[in-house]
Amino acid sequence: MEATNFCPTVVLIGIGGYGVLYVDELLRDTDAGLCTLTAVVDPAAKASPRYDAITARGIPVYNSPEAFFAENRADLCCIAAPIQFHTPYSLLAMEHGAHVVCEKPLSGDWRDGLLLRDASDRTGRFVTSGYQWSHSDAILALKLDILDGKFGAPKHLKTRILWPRAQSYFKRGSGWAGKRYAADGTPIFDSVANNAAAHYLHNMLFVLGERIDRAAMPVSVNAELLRANPIENFDSCVLRMKLEGGADALFIATHSTRENINPVFTYEFEHGTVTYAQEEKTGIAATFADGTTKNYGDPFADQMNKVRYALRAIDAEPDARDLPCTAMTAVPHARTIAALRDVPIVDVPAEMTETVMIGAEKNDPLCVVRGLKDALCACYEKGCMLSELDGEISEELRSLLLPAMHLPMPRE
Repeated sequence: MEATNFCPTVVLIGIGGYGVLYVDELLRDTDAGLCTLTAVVDPAAKASPRYDAITARGIPVYNSPEAFFAENRADLCCIAAPIQFHTPYSLLAMEHGAHVVCEKPLSGDWRDGLLLRDASDRTGRFVTSGYQWSHSDAILALKLDILDGKFGAPKHLKTRILWPRAQSYFKRGSGWAGKRYAADGTPIFDSVANNAAAHYLHNMLFVLGERIDRAAMPVSVNAELLRANPIENFDSCVLRMKLEGGADALFIATHSTRENINPVFTYEFEHGTVTYAQEEKTGIAATFADGTTKNYGDPFADQMNKVRYALRAIDAEPDARDLPCTAMTAVPHARTIAALRDVPIVDVPAEMTETVMIGAEKNDPLCVVRGLKDALCACYEKGCMLSELDGEISEELRSLLLPAMHLPMPRE
């Protein structure tokens, strides 16, 4: 991105956790003359590992967005706050004249996408959703080829992520992790599918969107949900979605295995297959029916492209803004999560788990479900639900399973 005479001002809400990456990016962009980080907002700012770097530059720290906007303005507001604050902070920022980059997921309530769209239309301020893969050069190049018809009709898509998370993960921040609702009743529905691995569920919908800034809407979803940790929502899932147009998408994710297996996917189309495995470091690879191949590159190459897209769009005419992932782009993922609300969550009994101490001090307990890793890997290879496995699943794990629940998408 080239520097221009226009240097937008930016306020960042949330400087802990994932917000640290925003701090680093915005300080780099400030040094490069691409923007000016004018303030940060975080009631627990002193706990951030970037607090000293921020105060050393004389950047003001506010306890609340309301306090900042009461006496300041900004061209762009970046939001890396807990899920329950995504919508109110985005609305507040737009009403005070700021464009918005809000971290994923969209919200705990898919209908907030409509509120954000209407507020954007009313204020003339855009709001984008921070799915980094939706701003990745590799993913966008793939999507353009899909839109151009090079792959033909989509058939079967599948994704698997095994990301173990210990107790410290579920106890982080202000206690919202793994919650279904905040204390005031605001929907959160934090889960492996709506937070850590949300990118990869969203990506299957995103690449099949009818235009660059849209995602495909599931028609229905079959769901199996498991919970091994002492949280309100699920920490493992297998979802099979039927999408508009007839394709299906399988999503497999967990926080409860000993093994860490980074994202892999296989997207099958009428005229080709697209594969990716992060561990192999070979990028997104396509093989077409005629034997030709194409490599789209690494979707993790630049995870903060979302900020640069927003900075470029601020000074552009509204109809010329290049924003691949708006709030409405994120609605299909949010509606999928909403469809899971009434699915019974299977509690894994303690006798089927073991505790592994991890972390630098080996004092952070990780709950591991015996046999789950092999079962989920078999689901991916066979393209099926857990309940559809035969000899690849242990009898004790099979005994827990409920029939996969078939759910329509929630209506407006």
